Amino acid sequence: MTPLSVLIDLDGTLVDTLGDFTVNLNAMLADLNLPPLTHQQVESLNGRGSEHLIRGALILQCPDLAGHELDQRQAQAWQLYQTHYRANNGLYSRIYPGVVEGLEQMKRWGWSLA
Repeated sequence: MTPLSVLIDLDGTLVDTLGDFTVNLNAMLADLNLPPLTHQQVESLNGRGSEHLIRGALILQCPDLAGHELDQRQAQAWQLYQTHYRANNGLYSRIYPGVVEGLEQMKRWGWSLA
């Protein structure tokens, strides 16, 4: 029998990365002299990519921003966010319970994991 090959998504599937997003997004907001978001607010924005996350944070904290002004602020925020993310990536992430055991079992079954 041919061994099974399995491709598994890491971010949000095996690893809870919301802590990274919250810390880095709030560091970006602090750089812009804006108040932080709660963990729950960041969670509600998460899942549709960094651009959506950043734009959503700006809209929440600056509801009067729109159009070209919002686009300019988002471009600035993107650079700040990327700087923080590069410095902190993985520091606030956690492996979900049971993941290590599950991956070990798949390896015992002879599955190829990617």
